[in-house]
Amino acid sequence: MSQPCAVKDCQRTSRALCHCCNQDLCRIHLNEHDDLLNSQLNPFADELNQLHEQLNHINIEENSFKVDFNLNTLTPPSHVIDRSPESPKPIISNNRVILMHHDNRLCLLDKNLIITKSIDWSFGWIWDMCWSSTLSRFFIITLNEIFILDENTMIMERVVTKEKYSLCSCTCSDTSLYITTNELGSSICEFRLIPTIELINRWQPSDLCQINEIIQDMVFHKGTVAFIIENQAKHTKRMELRLAQTFEELWDNLSDALIYYKKSLELKLTYLPKNDSGFSATYSNIGSVLLEQHDLNGALKYYQHALQIDLHAPEPDQLEIATDYNNIAQVLMDQRKHTDALKNFQNALNIFLEKLPPRHPSIGILYNNIGDAYRVMGDRLNAHSSYKKSFEILEKSLPPNHRTLTRVHDNMTSMSQ
Repeated sequence: MSQPCAVKDCQRTSRALCHCCNQDLCRIHLNEHDDLLNSQLNPFADELNQLHEQLNHINIEENSFKVDFNLNTLTPPSHVIDRSPESPKPIISNNRVILMHHDNRLCLLDKNLIITKSIDWSFGWIWDMCWSSTLSRFFIITLNEIFILDENTMIMERVVTKEKYSLCSCTCSDTSLYITTNELGSSICEFRLIPTIELINRWQPSDLCQINEIIQDMVFHKGTVAFIIENQAKHTKRMELRLAQTFEELWDNLSDALIYYKKSLELKLTYLPKNDSGFSATYSNIGSVLLEQHDLNGALKYYQHALQIDLHAPEPDQLEIATDYNNIAQVLMDQRKHTDALKNFQNALNIFLEKLPPRHPSIGILYNNIGDAYRVMGDRLNAHSSYKKSFEILEKSLPPNHRTLTRVHDNMTSMSQ
């Protein structure tokens, strides 16, 4: 039997059910209702499109972002370098030549991308390279060594340092060489360039990132340093811009993201039931941003909202539920609630073991997270066992020099001593 229109004082028979607000409406009021929803959606869509355009035109100049480059205008490549697939990825240029690794050699290429000079390379995987205009030399870093290369003579020298570090990325200013450490809770070593290369400062993780993050890459430009910071447990990355002299933060992309996620949530609340499965991703995104901003209570709140929605969905996605448990556990680890964190990690692991192939990398990462929980709780035996399971899975799915594999191996080794 047809229902009457839900609009007050309307005597017409309903013709359709609005799934947004679960109301039976007549044809006229359905059209009006639809126009109202579209009027709310369109401004938000315009803002998202504007943000998309801004992201496609980003360029760092004098500590600000300037719209001056459209990626869509790039033409197809005019030349392709036939590079050996096992070569490390870093490539660096000084506007005269390009330095790269190819066929176990360091090669210099001219502007026509023709190899003009090369020398043998036998010092292992190259993590990063940068150019120093002050020294007129290339810096090359491996996991534990720093080298300098003269482009004219092709003479390479090892930089001797008093302390040994596990290294990840590098960049140069006019006066300093900056190198990040390859570890969770990365630090930055600052080396003076002249008169001799010498360590003058080490910036601690408390000044730079969270204890469960790694500075994946960085570049110096006009007194600032831009970072790519990765949280591998949450599979998130963010960009930050800091002053090179003090590493005071100038900008990050988290505040903008939080504004848009909260606008998305506010809009959805106007036309979706509060327990609709569409809220899960938005709650998780807000939680991730708040966690990056060190708002642990806020992050935990939104992650728990996402979990409750996913648990009570008409057709629960078990992998999404596992991700929710893992996210909650990460926050609890930061809150030093290690027992509760371990329970959530194990809930996630049980789902992954049931739903994923036994050698899936996500299982390996989760075993490493569980190992971290056991380690801080002082349970070295279970920590070692978890790290070992993680390593056995990840070594079959990651390249041998991958930083995650290296870190898990170091974790396992530290628990066996």
